[in-house]
Amino acid sequence: MSWVTVIWSMVAAACLTLAIVQGMVWWRRRDARAHALFALAAVGTALLASTELWMMQAETPDEFGRAYRWLFAAAWLVSVSLVGFVRSYLDAGRPWLAWTVYGTRTLSLILNFALPPNLGYRAITGVRQIPFLGESVSVGVGVPSPWMLVGQLSLLLLVVFTVDATLAVWRRGDHGRAAVVGGSLVFFTLMGSSQSALAFWGVLPMPTIPSVFFLVIVIAMSYELSYDTFRVAEIGRALQATEQRLATSRSEAHSLAGRLITAQDDERARLARAMHDGLSQDMALLAVELDILGQHPPSAPEEIKNRADDLASQVKALSADVHRMAHGLHPAKLDQLGLAAATIGHCRDVERMHAIAVQCECRDVPRWLPPDVARCLYRVTQEALHNVVKHSGAKRAAVELTAADGEIRLSITDDGKGFEFESARASAGLGMISMCERVQLVQGRIEWQSKPGGGTRVAVRVPLRPPAVSASPEVSASSKVSA
Repeated sequence: MSWVTVIWSMVAAACLTLAIVQGMVWWRRRDARAHALFALAAVGTALLASTELWMMQAETPDEFGRAYRWLFAAAWLVSVSLVGFVRSYLDAGRPWLAWTVYGTRTLSLILNFALPPNLGYRAITGVRQIPFLGESVSVGVGVPSPWMLVGQLSLLLLVVFTVDATLAVWRRGDHGRAAVVGGSLVFFTLMGSSQSALAFWGVLPMPTIPSVFFLVIVIAMSYELSYDTFRVAEIGRALQATEQRLATSRSEAHSLAGRLITAQDDERARLARAMHDGLSQDMALLAVELDILGQHPPSAPEEIKNRADDLASQVKALSADVHRMAHGLHPAKLDQLGLAAATIGHCRDVERMHAIAVQCECRDVPRWLPPDVARCLYRVTQEALHNVVKHSGAKRAAVELTAADGEIRLSITDDGKGFEFESARASAGLGMISMCERVQLVQGRIEWQSKPGGGTRVAVRVPLRPPAVSASPEVSASSKVSA
């Protein structure tokens, strides 16, 4: 088995495979110039490996000379492609230095085909066999050409260009690309160029093998390009998922808007009925009684007092009804006494009006909170307790409101029949949706924990923003209300 043939064939095959992969990327995205330049550099490296194998297996001076001539063509393709890749992918490297590399490398290629037998030799007098990787390979014997210095100068300029580009990428903060792409370009270009020069001048007793060093560069470049392609795919998938969520959010918002309009109309109708059937009728009755009193005033002082007390009771009842309606629309306690007092008061109202024991505990809650946060937590408490009364069949409920670790935490639990959360979320009603929307508007989080027969827990966390003005002292004492 010839290890030289196996290794250099594998180098060529690996480079061609990577060239095909990145070439297909460029074919599908014609603006991806870096992928096309990489493919050219990989093809050039494969040609380098092929011509090196040809040189090492050459049997005559003429065959060695032809192989060495085509080595310069492959080296030209690699050098030009690498410079273009650095300019396109890294967006670095001085333009005048890049054109200098192009110029000197192209000049060396022209001289290589214009001067017989090639740029490296004036004459090749023979080939000699040297041991390499356990077998004998051919190296040229002849008179070196001074024009070879043009080719070596172009390689030196390529090293200078890559160093300059790598430093520019590092200085602008892109250390990852500078280390992977720039570092491999600088180090292995220098190593490949040095090995070629030292082997040509006979300092190293081995054949010219720059393709091995350029293979590492190709692998590093391929890794970076593949990583970028992977990141683009990930961004694309994330963007698609975001667009789907946005479409879903728009649909939900449209549905919510319609349901909110319906809810507003229903609430207006409820208020109209309450005012017409209750408040309006009571006021009409009061007006009739006042009119009768004015037309037929009683003569006895005691009777006048009784009639006045009765009318005062009716006025107080009307006042209580108005207060109850106003409280349902917006509780004055929320503005006057703060969230904790308003929450405790609402829990007392629920206990008084329904056959359910409600325990409310408030700890370390600032008396004055941002209005949007206070309204959000109060409305969530209202809606959660409304659901407990209407749907859960619970006998007991607990409300806990605390401030800790820079956030307000609200918890409403009950011992009711619970529900299957996933199915309930799929057909969420306006109450659940409105709670979610309210909490999201204040950058908070809300979650439900429930299972059939195991009760329900609603947990809310809202960031506690610093107030615009100095807040009143905190409500430090715990407040409880229970049946």
